[in-house]
Amino acid sequence: MKDRTEDRARTIDTACKVVATVAVVVGGFIGLVNYLSTRENEIFVRELEASKPALETRLNMCINISSAAATIATSENPQAVKDAKDRFEGIFWGPLGLIEDQRIIRGATAFDECLKDSSKCQSPLRNLSHNISLSCGASLGKDWGFIVPSPPTNLRATVE
Repeated sequence: MKDRTEDRARTIDTACKVVATVAVVVGGFIGLVNYLSTRENEIFVRELEASKPALETRLNMCINISSAAATIATSENPQAVKDAKDRFEGIFWGPLGLIEDQRIIRGATAFDECLKDSSKCQSPLRNLSHNISLSCGASLGKDWGFIVPSPPTNLRATVE
């Protein structure tokens, strides 16, 4: 009887040690996974914060070039259009060259070509202006970590 009690005590003791060991291993694994996911998020946030000044500058440039293009495409005020053309050209031939996103550059180039020679227009100015905005949104969204749909290609408008 004593042997049975002793064997039972050893079995319970062993089971408790196994359960405790498994709990420590599982807890350590959960802690490691939590640490790694938190670390990955912290790295992303740090990279985003480090690039924030450049992203804000690009956002302002996109807002300025999109606004200028929209004014050129939609305004009926000749002075406002002239001022917007000056702003657009200043950005297009200046700081826009610093942007690495080819979608924005292609959109602005198509707008500029259409502005200079209407026979080179791929679409009406309104659509080309809108394309610049959509390209900027997609580019900035990607860099800020948001999924933004790509702008439509071959956007055409018809007048009825």
